[in-house]
Amino acid sequence: SGIAIVSVKSKSNSIDSKYGLVTKDGIEIFPCNFSKSPQIILKDQVCLIDNKDQLFIVYPDGQYRYLKYQHVGRLKAGLAEVEYNGKYGFIDENLNEVIPCIYENVGRCSQNHLFIVSKNKYYGVIDKDGKEIIPFKYNRLEAWGSGLLKAAIYENDNYMRAKWGVITEDGQEVIPCVYDHIGSNYAGDE
Repeated sequence: SGIAIVSVKSKSNSIDSKYGLVTKDGIEIFPCNFSKSPQIILKDQVCLIDNKDQLFIVYPDGQYRYLKYQHVGRLKAGLAEVEYNGKYGFIDENLNEVIPCIYENVGRCSQNHLFIVSKNKYYGVIDKDGKEIIPFKYNRLEAWGSGLLKAAIYENDNYMRAKWGVITEDGQEVIPCVYDHIGSNYAGDE
């Protein structure tokens, strides 16, 4: 990307490092005074965590912009997971919030740009535009491979009494939620 993450060890402690950024030509953009390692999140941009635990994006020309998020994940299939005030959503490669930060958990469930998300303690599936594909009626959803999801419904909201089944990524029941356990999908592509 034209930017390199660099570090120096603390003089008083050989375990602690401080991190900074230099251009591919060796020009220092940010000195090594950050205690947390930066991460490359977008094609030509780096996300840094400053000493106040606030995120900002650094561009290859050294310009930067603070972000409101507490966490930004890596860009995959055009979207990056973000956290804001304990809720999760997604931004695109232009830093536009395309799926608002309203979910308790988010995860990817397939190559089809679908996401397992939870809201009000129930899981469902949304697409890359935030459209609900599977309603929020499951206590747990997990990617199971081959376009399938393991789904659990808790009896009396007790996870120890979960009944598991399998559904497709568009919500069609394949195995009813009546089993105490469902193992690995050996024919799947997990």
